[in-house]
Parts: sequence; C-alpha cells; structure tokens
Amino acid sequence: MTMRLPETERQKHLPAPPEAPRTTAPIGRASPRELARAAVTGLSPSVLLIALVYHPHLDDLRDKGTVAAALTADTTRWGIAHLMVGLAAALLLLAFLSVDAFLREDGSSEISAAGVPFIVIATVLFAFLPAMEIAMLGAYGAGVDVEEVMVQMNPWFQPILLAGAAVFAVGVACFAVAVARSRMLGKRLTWLVVAALVVAALSRFVPLGAGLYVGGVALVVALLPIAVAMVAHPTPDQRQRG
Repeated sequence: MTMRLPETERQKHLPAPPEAPRTTAPIGRASPRELARAAVTGLSPSVLLIALVYHPHLDDLRDKGTVAAALTADTTRWGIAHLMVGLAAALLLLAFLSVDAFLREDGSSEISAAGVPFIVIATVLFAFLPAMEIAMLGAYGAGVDVEEVMVQMNPWFQPILLAGAAVFAVGVACFAVAVARSRMLGKRLTWLVVAALVVAALSRFVPLGAGLYVGGVALVVALLPIAVAMVAHPTPDQRQRG
C-alpha cells in the first residue's frame, strides 16, 4: 500500500529550482533616471581625481612650509583646486547614494543603507578641509604669515582629517560588504571593486600627496564598474517596465 504525502510535504522533498541568472538589459532601455544615476556614479570620482591632480603637488601634507609655498606660488590655482575638491566631494556623496539605491532596488543587500549616514558625515568633515585651505587665501591677502597660520590651525585641521577618514572607512566598509554579497558584477570584478573601496578608505589616513592620488584612482576603479552595471543590468522595477 502506497501512502500519498500531502502536497506541502511533497514540495519539501522536491529539489530547489536553480537560481535564474540575471538578465542583461540593452543600454538603450535604461530610463533617464538610471542613466543619470549611472553618470553621477561613474563621473564623480573622475572629477575628484582631476581636482587632486590639478592641486599643486605636495609630497608631505604635514610640511606646512611646503604647503604655504604652494599657496603663495599660485593663489588662483590654489583656490580653484580646492573649490573643485569641495564640489567633487558633494558629487561623490551623490554617487554613494546612487549605489545604495541601486543595491536596495536590486534586492542584493541592505547593508549599504547602514553605511549611508557615515558617508554623509565623512563628506561634511572632508568638505571642511578645502574650506579651511581656501581661508588661507584671505590670510595671505591680508599680509599674514601663511605658514604660521597653518601651524596654528593644525590642531583643528588634523583631528577633522582623521575623524573624517575614520568615519569614511566605516561607511565604505558597509558598501564593500554589500557589493561583495550582491550579484551585480562577476566574481573577479566584484573583488576588484571591494579591494578598490578598501584602498580608497585607507588612503585617507595617509598624509602624503601620493596617498591622495591613490585614493582618487581607487574610487574610479571602484565606482566605474558599478555605474556600468546600473545601465547594463535592470533592477526589478526596470524589468517590470520592460
């Protein structure tokens, strides 16, 4: 005599269906919203890198004499470079917000949402730094010893720099975990993006000009593949529209 199992019991013994691979949508099907989000994500780290390269080169940011000499050598370049850095910081914040929205809409992870407040706070702290550097132009115009002003300002500048770097590292760590758990990129590209995010976070603790360049390049490497994925891979909302 054969005993028939209830429908719910039979379903428990059936093997789970294989996970369907993610579909790739043509770039032309991306909505203006997706395109704008991808553009901000992909271009903002490049804007920051351009601003850092345009900034007068400084081997050691702790050498206030060299910093003061760079300022007095070309005040226009000094001011424009720091304005560009401040603008790039705001764009970079928008990029991280876009990545967070993409990850959550895709259903890959909600861990990035926990990192958003840290990225916001880190961006505000980071923006203080170019603002303080631009203020040095006023001191120079007034005939004050710029190097001495920088030395006296360092007890404020250095803690803000380190605090911003620490908070940024926490936020970036959340995004790195979210990207690692997602399926929006291939395995190798995923780990490349994660490694680049880690390098970008650590570079902010390095008080050297080379550290600024490395951090800028790392952000380009980390965010550009995500920007491409935003256009190439549809989110569930986009697939429903298609």
